[in-house]
Amino acid sequence: MNELNQLIAHVHVPKTAGTAINAFLFKSLGAGQDHVQAMIDDPVALRQSVRQMGWVAGHVPAPKFRDRLTKIGVSARWITALREPIEQVVSHYNWLIEIGHRGETFFKGHPPAIQQIHHRIATSDNNDPRVVMQNIEAHAGLFLNCQARYVVGPEFARPEVSYAAALDTFDAVIFSNDVAAGLSGLFPMSEGASEHSNVSPYRFDRDVFKDPRLRRFLLDRNRADEALWAVARERVHAVRRSVEA
Repeated sequence: MNELNQLIAHVHVPKTAGTAINAFLFKSLGAGQDHVQAMIDDPVALRQSVRQMGWVAGHVPAPKFRDRLTKIGVSARWITALREPIEQVVSHYNWLIEIGHRGETFFKGHPPAIQQIHHRIATSDNNDPRVVMQNIEAHAGLFLNCQARYVVGPEFARPEVSYAAALDTFDAVIFSNDVAAGLSGLFPMSEGASEHSNVSPYRFDRDVFKDPRLRRFLLDRNRADEALWAVARERVHAVRRSVEA
């Protein structure tokens, strides 16, 4: 276990520098378990996996992640990362194309449903904003409000949900473009954290996302992520203002 004698649990939101964060956790704390989603519903495997680990990470919504660790008697300090919402969608959309360019073994390691989505997107005319919107809408649960789904959970769209309260449940909320600063609260010597890990070349012209129709679509349909991002940024700015005062 790490020197804090408590597990670090990373809610890995897709395409938010999570691989870089995991690499830093490994460098700082030693052995850990990533991709914990593969065992999250198997308490025996989960307990065996996290034993003696310094950290654990996975694409698992925070409420479910906390519940599963609590049920096996494990407490943790919680971290996650956020990214500017449209940039996160662009990167995630590209990733669904990229997985077909990393070899058959890598591709076949993804669930059949993800393989099918890859084929649909990769064979689309991704220079046409209307096509991109159709692809995103067809797989809204994957692309739209992705960050809120992980940080808040399946209740993210309910009007009574407080994004500020959801963020308060984390010991550190990291911005993908400044991993070192985000980790500094837990690891004062986090300057070595990299923001450039698992970087993928773009397999389409990302300028398509500058199209006004596509941007309006995302601002409307991805509004939970926009709201979560706004709250997170305001909290950071408020801290900076208090420090400068």
